[in-house]
Amino acid sequence: MGQPYDKWQIEELAFEFSLIISEKVNFWKEDHQGYNQKRGDGKWCDKEFPLCNGCTFKFRVERGEPEEPRSRKFTTVQRESLHRLQETLDAATKLHQEKEQQLLMSQQQLISISESLRSCKHARRTLERRLKEEQRRSKEFTTAQRESLHSLQESLDVVTKLHQEKEQQLLLSQKQLISISESLRSCEHARNTLESRLEEEQHRSRKFTTAHRQSLHSLQESLDVVTKLHQEKKHQLLLLRQELISTSESLHSSEHVRNTLQSRLEEEQRCSRKFKFLFWCMFILFLKFCI
Repeated sequence: MGQPYDKWQIEELAFEFSLIISEKVNFWKEDHQGYNQKRGDGKWCDKEFPLCNGCTFKFRVERGEPEEPRSRKFTTVQRESLHRLQETLDAATKLHQEKEQQLLMSQQQLISISESLRSCKHARRTLERRLKEEQRRSKEFTTAQRESLHSLQESLDVVTKLHQEKEQQLLLSQKQLISISESLRSCEHARNTLESRLEEEQHRSRKFTTAHRQSLHSLQESLDVVTKLHQEKKHQLLLLRQELISTSESLHSSEHVRNTLQSRLEEEQRCSRKFKFLFWCMFILFLKFCI
């Protein structure tokens, strides 16, 4: 027989009705007077189709207990293959759960880093406001104080630039986390698909044909691909975690610089107050001397 008649599984259908094949011979149209092969459907419904490798099946009623067909006999090798597939699927599920936990931890670290960035932004804005106030009063400053204020402005610009770079790194890390989470969702979808297919394979294990064995082999290959993808994602997640640790360390250093700048600003303010006081004292003494 040829396509698509090979897919009918006539022998198995007959076995379900207690019929077993006794003979299969070639089909000859001359043995069946009045037979006329028509398509019966579509545009060419009244046209004939070629008989090709047609066969005539002859069945007989089975006596005694029906024999289990070969397609339903589940060999030991097939059971072992199915057991290995189940173990691999369990390992992939466990690995997926671990990746989800690592992703949650990374998201918590990102939240803490974003909060520290907000505090640094607030401190930077405060410093900028105080710097503007000092610039308005800089007309009464001495040359040394102007130089100190200029150096303080340069340090503040460096800190601002560093913050902008860290914000860009944080955005890149967030994008990488989003891509990793999407790949984890796709892996979870593939795992669910594999589980459903595995359940179907277990349900149809008694009707295990050659085509089913090939399907199990392709399923094993796809599961290996998913496992390899999980390993790659794990490596990417480790690299991302190292980047997050380096980013947090640089943020701590920037916070230390900010505290130093703030203390220097306070010292400059105290010096400016002392200078104003001395200036007015000298001015009063000068007036008294002139009088």
